[in-house]
Amino acid sequence: MNLNGFKKNKKYSKKFFFKELLSLTIGLSFLNSCSTSPTEISREIGSLQTIDKTLIDKTDNSVIKTELSRAPQSIVKHKYFDWPIDEARLTRGYSSDPVPHPKKRKKRSHWGIDLAAQKGTPIYSSHNGMVVYAGKDFKGYGKMVLVEGENGWATIYAHLDKIIVKEKQTLRQGDLLGLMGKTGRVTGVHLHFEIRQNKDAYDPLLFLPNGEKVLEQLSAKN
Repeated sequence: MNLNGFKKNKKYSKKFFFKELLSLTIGLSFLNSCSTSPTEISREIGSLQTIDKTLIDKTDNSVIKTELSRAPQSIVKHKYFDWPIDEARLTRGYSSDPVPHPKKRKKRSHWGIDLAAQKGTPIYSSHNGMVVYAGKDFKGYGKMVLVEGENGWATIYAHLDKIIVKEKQTLRQGDLLGLMGKTGRVTGVHLHFEIRQNKDAYDPLLFLPNGEKVLEQLSAKN
């Protein structure tokens, strides 16, 4: 990510932010899908034995296999990323294909996962990197932190109640960066978490410890 020339100035719109910082080719409309909805999948991160049957019934087996096949296996294998929270419920999963929004009629993609816990729950950096953005300038995300790591890999932590870190601060995996909240376009307390490499978004469960077990169970439904 090239941060040269980036300034916190009103002339820089949300579109500029995502084009220059995240190299995205999509707009911000998908943020409408970051609302907490009736839990489709509820589990403790440390216990992956059960998955809500409603999510299994709604999951397209071919989509899961496609996501698994396109994920960089070197990153998956070496666990470059870790969970950004000690314990939470996974209230919404990743979806690159537009799906019905729980609160709206429009179909939208959901480029990350939503993890719900109590307000003020500590949020940690998922990987080593530098804070390239920390603020609330972009409607929808609320208070947000963007951490950039090696080779264009980056993570987004949105809807925070409080931001602990500052821009240009170097973080190690597991360092505290904020507290869970419900700022931005949400209906409840949760963390919206994304993993990206340049313009490509990936399902975080592909990279998080034991996350692939959830996907394997979903993929094996047929």
